[in-house]
Amino acid sequence: MYRTPTRPSAARRIFRLCLPLLLVVSGWLGIAIRVVSAQAFDAFGVLLRPEDAITALPGDRSVADCGEAVPEVLALADAIRVALCNNPRTRQAWHEAAAQAAQVGVSRGAYLPNVSAGASASYDVLRSGTSPADPNHVNGANLTVSWLLMDSGARAANVEQAQHNLAGAFAQRDALVQQLFVAAAQAWYEAAAAQAAVHAASEAEATAQQSAEAAEFKSQRGAATVVDALQARTAAAQATLVRVRAQGQARTTLGALANVLGVDVRRPLALAADAALDPGSPLDAVPVDAFLGDLDRLIDEAVAAHPSLQAARASVAAAEARLVATRAEGFPTISLTHSNFTNGRPGTTLPTSRTHERITAITLNFPIFEGLSRNYRLHEQRAQVEARRAELAGQQSQVAYEVWRAYEVLKVESSSLKASSELMRSAIESLQAARARYQAGAADTIELLNAQKDEASARQERIQALASWRVSRLRLLAGLGRLGFWALDA
Repeated sequence: MYRTPTRPSAARRIFRLCLPLLLVVSGWLGIAIRVVSAQAFDAFGVLLRPEDAITALPGDRSVADCGEAVPEVLALADAIRVALCNNPRTRQAWHEAAAQAAQVGVSRGAYLPNVSAGASASYDVLRSGTSPADPNHVNGANLTVSWLLMDSGARAANVEQAQHNLAGAFAQRDALVQQLFVAAAQAWYEAAAAQAAVHAASEAEATAQQSAEAAEFKSQRGAATVVDALQARTAAAQATLVRVRAQGQARTTLGALANVLGVDVRRPLALAADAALDPGSPLDAVPVDAFLGDLDRLIDEAVAAHPSLQAARASVAAAEARLVATRAEGFPTISLTHSNFTNGRPGTTLPTSRTHERITAITLNFPIFEGLSRNYRLHEQRAQVEARRAELAGQQSQVAYEVWRAYEVLKVESSSLKASSELMRSAIESLQAARARYQAGAADTIELLNAQKDEASARQERIQALASWRVSRLRLLAGLGRLGFWALDA
């Protein structure tokens, strides 16, 4: 007797339609769980936090507060803080260090077992001739645990390499901070010196205008010649030209400062007055010889502690650890594997009846021949080690040279500072004497104009000497690798 095939029930039809959607949703849910756990869970405590982006500089007890806004009036310390917090290079260096910190976690994770799970579902309907449909619904699951028990030191070498790379990244960041510190200080001092030069040029212009008016008055009274009046007027015009050029230079230095600070160059910046750049400051107020110590001791100190050399030494150690890891790859490994399968293995046809399978195995793997690839990798890593050592030697020579050059420049700037003080004092006394002689009729206009010009030039030289000496002092400290905010007040 012929039987009409029965149609699947409504529940089974709904299950067949929703099964793909359930599998997709479960897959995305698993991915989301892994992403959230990766962001919130740090089993080894190696990940860097955003608040660790700026650390205390050598000799400082506190950390620069990057939460503060850019002040309306920039002092030197404010400019350096803004540069360290806003400059893209500091953020880049921190993220590179954060990546190396995560790599330490990756290398340590090799000591933990790997666990994977899978699930499958099958629903098929078999029709044979006039027989009714025979639906078959089977679910499968599998769980696999694998654990590397012994690897002859490869994992330990990888962890050591990652730690050295992290130390090198931190040292590179510290070296970059020292460079940005000096760059921000130099840009600020150049801008402040340019503004002081504008003020000095304005005073010289006002003095030249007064002299021109006085010469014109005397010329009208017959006490001076027309040539004297014209010369005084020419000197006043030259003083105006100097002031205009000084103003242009001041605007240019403010743009350079904004670039170092990492702010928009179109943003107007105002600098706080700095008594250290006062051309009338007495020589005793400047500790000229406070930073000139024994050169050999300074070079030895820099070679021992400079961040760039610490980074180079970490690079050598990382290369040596990588060589050890490459050599260990040629030794045997022992691993443990346990698998649990329900209703078949992944990638195979699901059975029609329910099955369970468990496999536990300990595997000894001994690499015998890999096409000589490891041999060439060993030669490569040995060459890398020697290259890093040569780089370290060159970096040591460069650091020693930078300290020597900064030391010599500071000596020159210290002598220039003393000479500029004497020049300033002599120019002021000469101008006072020329004015007295001119008012008494014992000196002509040319003598007065020359004295005014010498005094303005001496004032400019004094300002430049003060700024150059302070930048040179900071550059020497940066060469030693111990520059911090404390040096601004020393």
